[in-house]
Amino acid sequence: MTTEPKLQANVDRITKQLQASNDSSNENVPLLLIERAQAYSDLGDEAMARRDIAQAAALVKEPLYSSEDNVVAVERAFRKITVSKGPKAANSMADLGVQEIISLISKDIASKADGMRTKDPLPPPALTQLREATCDLLDTWIQSNIQADRSRGILSLAALYESGSGSDLAGFLWQKKGWIEELWDQGEFDKPETQLSLLSLADACSTDPKLAAAMKKLGSGLVQALARKKGSATSIDGKLAETASVVLAKWSSLSTPAAAADQTELKESDLQADSLELANMHMQRIIDYTEDALDASKTEAVERATESLGYLCLKPELKEHVVQNTKLLQKLFSATRQCESTALRFATTMLIRNLTQYRPVLSEEQKRMQQLQRLNNRAATSENTNSRQTIGQDQAQAEKESELDSLSYVSKRCLRVCSEGAIKVLVGAVQAKDRASDSMKDAVAETMVSLATNQQLRGQLVQQGAVRALLSILTGDAPKVAKKSDEKYTPKALVQKRDKNIAFAIAKIAISVPPHLAFREPRDIVLLLLSLLAEDSETQSLLMKFEALLALTNLASADPGSSSDVRSYMASDLNGMSLIELCVLSDHQLVRRAATELICNLVYSPQVFERFVADAEKHIKEEAGEQLPSGIVELPSDDEDIQDGQTTTSDDGYRAQRLHLLVALADVDDAATRSAASGALAVLSNDPRCCRYLTLAHPRALSVLLSLLNDESDNQNVAVGIKHRAAVVCANIAGCGDKRVLDKLRENSGLVQTLSAMRDPQMPYCAAAKSAVESVTQSC
Repeated sequence: MTTEPKLQANVDRITKQLQASNDSSNENVPLLLIERAQAYSDLGDEAMARRDIAQAAALVKEPLYSSEDNVVAVERAFRKITVSKGPKAANSMADLGVQEIISLISKDIASKADGMRTKDPLPPPALTQLREATCDLLDTWIQSNIQADRSRGILSLAALYESGSGSDLAGFLWQKKGWIEELWDQGEFDKPETQLSLLSLADACSTDPKLAAAMKKLGSGLVQALARKKGSATSIDGKLAETASVVLAKWSSLSTPAAAADQTELKESDLQADSLELANMHMQRIIDYTEDALDASKTEAVERATESLGYLCLKPELKEHVVQNTKLLQKLFSATRQCESTALRFATTMLIRNLTQYRPVLSEEQKRMQQLQRLNNRAATSENTNSRQTIGQDQAQAEKESELDSLSYVSKRCLRVCSEGAIKVLVGAVQAKDRASDSMKDAVAETMVSLATNQQLRGQLVQQGAVRALLSILTGDAPKVAKKSDEKYTPKALVQKRDKNIAFAIAKIAISVPPHLAFREPRDIVLLLLSLLAEDSETQSLLMKFEALLALTNLASADPGSSSDVRSYMASDLNGMSLIELCVLSDHQLVRRAATELICNLVYSPQVFERFVADAEKHIKEEAGEQLPSGIVELPSDDEDIQDGQTTTSDDGYRAQRLHLLVALADVDDAATRSAASGALAVLSNDPRCCRYLTLAHPRALSVLLSLLNDESDNQNVAVGIKHRAAVVCANIAGCGDKRVLDKLRENSGLVQTLSAMRDPQMPYCAAAKSAVESVTQSC
């Protein structure tokens, strides 16, 4: 009774030493990990011991920890624990560790042996011998007539793949021994326990596409037979059926090479026909096991069945089949929220992800490449099968899958899973007591993008805590709120894919939901959204920019001076205006329109207002002379801003060019862009500097205003709005009190006549037009 507390105290002592060593980058960290692994092993916690040993083996590949003493100590630790703990420990730890050493540090050791670091060194003799000895050991176990040894060897080989870096040694084994066929030939005659080990190997090898395809070809018959066994979750037959079903589900996502189509009697259509049967089997198993409270064995069975469903739902037709089963979704989501199993939460998250995933947005070039690849696959199939019917069936299947993954179908699937509680499952997955893994966070972020794409779900996402959950899983590379300083902070493109997905999901939510309801601290959101504007101009990035601009426009619609007002923050604390102005110059019409609409909202900020009108008069000549060229739009960099107290010359009129940019945008073909640009000018023309610039410096501003007053957009409401904005600009110009401005207006008889004709009292522009005409006529 007193031994266990002492052992736990030893673990705690080493853990504290590790924490202190990590802070000081101590090179003895691998040795401490090995010491703690031994302590965990003494406690009987083999899982924690295996984790520490694998971590130690991974660390010794880094220069700081790759000393010879560390390498030798790691190897001895594997040998010691393997001998002391017997076959079970050997299965799960020893061979995994040997592979970690070989695959992770062989290059570093070889380089040091020669006294220099080369690009691709050969393994040193000691590691080569270790590799060969390991292969001989595994071969002896697997070829043994003793079922326990055979199972031990197969499980050890599976451990190499489960480690994430086992393909190197295992591939060497396949090539050297060539007994992959023997595994499956003898598998039919093995005991159930050994067959379970073989299935575990097939499951682990599914990460290697070539090996998985070979195993699928050789073992499909046996695995299908094992999947049909009946038994409880704790019985060997039940475990065989569950594991075999998982293997089949993973194999279903593999494509059989056309060249091998005539080399096997098992047709791909046979496996596809069984996919529906497998899905039904897993769904019924989940429903049955979740009827009552889950114990450990049932939880593992549900997790395996959910994992299998996730793989099967990579096929569009099965997505529709699964999502229609309301009882399944209700019971699975409820069990996942109540259960503390991290594995079940991850499996359920991946299932939701696959059910709700939209097709990626492809560029025209990517679409052409995809089409060429599809044609190439059909040609290869035709050459090997000599069947035109096969090509027609493949084409029909592709068209059906394309339809089932269309926007309307995926949107309906998103609505259905969320109606059964999917959002709560995703939020709970990253807010659980035990820390969520990076893979879990990545999957949740990606799934939230899909759900936020559906406008009907954005309110639910906010209500159920999705925004808070997303912000909590940002990586360390995500931008933080800029502190006030003398230098402005320029947002940069996000580095991590998870951060991009989080920002993208939040952008979608911010488009539809009032900012003061969705976000506690809008500044955090602004920084993320501006970072999306710094992305490269790829197809997906353009979509991100467009939706980020729409979200920022919504955020910038808050009442000036309110707690949710972020206009001044973007202009003063962040160098966001430079990114927005670059988007205004985008070749993509939607991006350009959204950026102009954002500027229309931002000009209510005193800082942004001043950014556009400062020094606007410097191009005005007292006498006739050169005027601002009308065809140049060149934005200055913010580091060229004129400081307070400095004078300007006729050559540094960059502020005026920003007004010229708005005039140019008010004269484009897109009506929405014209409307936004004229709206910004209506606000800015309240300043006499802007009025004088438009009439006395810009050669085309009055003709553009005349065009806006006669706007003939297809949408009548848009046309009326544009006319109203243009009339307001004219009224502000006429009322600025500058005689030269009024003289310029009177010279433009077409403008005055058009304003005089705008007399319909039912129209919003009537009052502004009347005011402009009165100001012009009274000054005569």
